Amino acid sequence: MYLQWAAGFMLRNSECFEARPRVRTASNILASAVALATAINVFHGTALSIDYLMSYYLTVVLFYAESYILEIRDDDKAELRSQDDVQTLELHADLSLVFQNMYFTIFTLFGAWYWLRGIDSMADPVCGAKAALLFVFDIRSHVWTRAAAGLAVVGGVAFLIVFFIHVASLSDGIGSGPRLVAVYYAGVMAPLSARFVTAYSFKMWLRRILKPAFPGISSSVLQPIQFIVRLAHYFLIYLAGPLIAIVSAERMVAVNDLVTSTAFGSAGQILPLFTGIASCLLACWEIIQNYRKSRKSHQRERSITLLRGDETLTPMPAV
Repeated sequence: MYLQWAAGFMLRNSECFEARPRVRTASNILASAVALATAINVFHGTALSIDYLMSYYLTVVLFYAESYILEIRDDDKAELRSQDDVQTLELHADLSLVFQNMYFTIFTLFGAWYWLRGIDSMADPVCGAKAALLFVFDIRSHVWTRAAAGLAVVGGVAFLIVFFIHVASLSDGIGSGPRLVAVYYAGVMAPLSARFVTAYSFKMWLRRILKPAFPGISSSVLQPIQFIVRLAHYFLIYLAGPLIAIVSAERMVAVNDLVTSTAFGSAGQILPLFTGIASCLLACWEIIQNYRKSRKSHQRERSITLLRGDETLTPMPAV
């Protein structure tokens, strides 16, 4: 799962938009399978009390920064607009993104029931039940279970809002491939989601949070401060959740003395490992290809500029 996150992180920061749905689809398959298995075990009473939190870290918190798309498209449907010389980026959705939003919402809201009722019927590990949110604490603590249930409701509503935004965007229509099928089925929810998004301007709020327009500053004193603010914003939006998920999950494994099989010990370990390696290789290949394309485009533009300069400087023949 960590390799899947790394692949998506590389693609997002290199602006390789075309490969991101493929990597997201692989992440969705693995993460939704883990989430579904955890939910089934909880309902059957065979899960441990720490299983849901471990699964939530690895399926939702690790990938939450991939649950939206802010990108620029070059086709006729591009949503890049200029208002008062300020560029705004519109959200674009595809089937893999909408599916991710859906299971994020369901698994998060499922956590509200789990922390209030479900955990009472779960068994603890032999060495006790310790949870971790960077720091280790008792997973059955009354304060934690109530706070976790409240956060689950808030988080589920937030993911539901993003889901509605993407369904409204998807219903606008993308006339190619399997996305068209998703557009057809999204048509039922389109009027509701479109009114929901438009009435409350959630797109604008979300865009301002994820992509704030920092003002241009020429002062040498304020520029370092703005750089620190940009860095802090980037960390909070893109890195804080994944780092918390990785550190907390590993601490829970250690403090509860959980014994996990080796990478090649079972098919359940080999499949995510190979999928993650393939996704990272795909990400590296797409980054190299994107670099080559941008370099060729830059060289072509430079050649055209030089040719135009030569034509301008060529003297007219004497008559």
